[in-house]
Amino acid sequence: MMGDDVYSKEALREASARDFSIVCMPTDRETTGSRVLLDESGAPIDFVTHKMYLSLREDGGLIFTGLYSMTPEIFGCAPVKMETKDEWALPKTFLQLGAAHPIEIIETESWIQITTPEDLIRAEGML
Repeated sequence: MMGDDVYSKEALREASARDFSIVCMPTDRETTGSRVLLDESGAPIDFVTHKMYLSLREDGGLIFTGLYSMTPEIFGCAPVKMETKDEWALPKTFLQLGAAHPIEIIETESWIQITTPEDLIRAEGML
């Protein structure tokens, strides 16, 4: 999970009860944020930028909150390098497990992303 974001107790409880899951928040098309791309059966197949998602789908999609559950099996996966940055990507690496283990999508309505000082002030007011 992202150490500077705020998650609901329910999302934390649901994720921790599963071996492999991704917590996402349904959103509209205008809200920015990375999306989880699902296949026709609802299984996660990729993490994409907001702009890429809009070019592929008509709905708002699911924003990736940065909260997942996984077992130590993740350490057996080869790290996947990001296409747009010179760094390794845990989300893309995590998707490798989907071939052997179903990855559940957990939807939440409560997630506060903290990326700026203003977000911190907003979160304080909300909490």
